Amino acid sequence: MSHRISLLVVDDDASDRKVLQREFERRGHMVAVAGSAEEANALVAKSPPDVIVLDLKMAGTGGIAFLKELRSRGHDSEVVILTGFPSLETAVAALRQGAFDCRSKPVDLETLETVVQRAAERRRLRAENTALKRALAPSGARALVSRSGAMQKLLQKLPRIAASNSTVLIQGETGTGKERVAREIHRLSPRANEPLVVVDCGALQSSVRGSELFGCEKGAFAGADQARPGLFEAANGGTVFLDEVGELDMESQASLLRALESDEVRRVGSVRSRPVDLRVVAASHCRLADEVEERRFREDLFFRLQVVTLDLPPLRSRREDILPLFAQFMSGTTATAPALTDRAQAVLLEYAWPGNVRELENLAEMLAVTVEIGTIDVTDLPPRLFSTRVPPTAVSGVPPLADVERRHILAVYEHAGRNKRRASELLGISLRTLYNKLTEYNVHGASREPASAEPQAGESKP
Repeated sequence: MSHRISLLVVDDDASDRKVLQREFERRGHMVAVAGSAEEANALVAKSPPDVIVLDLKMAGTGGIAFLKELRSRGHDSEVVILTGFPSLETAVAALRQGAFDCRSKPVDLETLETVVQRAAERRRLRAENTALKRALAPSGARALVSRSGAMQKLLQKLPRIAASNSTVLIQGETGTGKERVAREIHRLSPRANEPLVVVDCGALQSSVRGSELFGCEKGAFAGADQARPGLFEAANGGTVFLDEVGELDMESQASLLRALESDEVRRVGSVRSRPVDLRVVAASHCRLADEVEERRFREDLFFRLQVVTLDLPPLRSRREDILPLFAQFMSGTTATAPALTDRAQAVLLEYAWPGNVRELENLAEMLAVTVEIGTIDVTDLPPRLFSTRVPPTAVSGVPPLADVERRHILAVYEHAGRNKRRASELLGISLRTLYNKLTEYNVHGASREPASAEPQAGESKP
């Protein structure tokens, strides 16, 4: 989404305000106006602009006092002072309070445009520098953990991506951590102190998608008993994360495209568009390029969203991350997290994780509740972890099939507490076959089959 300068013109002279608003809007900027310092304070608190064009002499609180108050509250908007009574003392006072520049009235509009552009650029560069420092600070805890090469390369790109204002499309299977990456982009961005609004596009009812995203006016439809802003307006100044954007219907896609192209939203039932300044991050579990080919997703919207594209690999293809992520999730749920035994670690590493990182996090939460002290062993793990294994081609070294079978049978045997009948049921093989396998593997106590071991259906007695 292209970035326009957001301006606030503060002047108690209505005609001067009108001229500046008209001229800057004509140049494509987003302009708000205020007739007093008190009115300006309310607007800045709601949505800090890039640049404030401020009259020095106003009824009530003057320009210098307003500027001092602005800086005391930590607002970093650049300020350009306009005064009809220029003097060296005035300019020095304004600059000491943090003004970017001080200009005399009547001001040449082309010159003022240049000054405003330079002020906005300085704010942008300062914000980028702050974001990069935050990303590189050694004391800051990373929200994302990874040892795999593919994910580390992706994470190394995030600070530079975050510092820009480009739209980002995150693709990956369900549960791979797309929302975590979106939150990291927002955390590292110049918009980090502004709202991050998460929109679950798949959960929006088709009948109210327009009003949820863009707001509505009173009486726009049955039940609209009052005007209210939508999620895009709520994210103004910050970031909106459109999760599962591929679930939007064609009508909603068209409305979203208009908002992205114009930096404006129109509430349902309104004829007036409202400017918004926000960063869009979208995510989809399906590949939108395929959805475009199937004519389920607009091609023009796809191109607008995929300015920067990040593809998150599934957890099964980055097995180096499984144990570090599990440790991170466990440490977040309990102060004294039980450790994994070697056998339990092997099960986690060989499981296929169809639910990806989300499934691993849910497992950690479950074990933190059910395992009170000591260590986590295979008997503590849910049975599903022994049924869906990583294919040999998905692990390094491509071990022989017999080795994979041996490790699988022994892991299930341990999980069943060395109860052979239970293990055979979990494995889906006969008790006789299990005894033969355990004898082959030289497992103690499995060399002789007891008389009670009856053949299963489909097997004849010897």
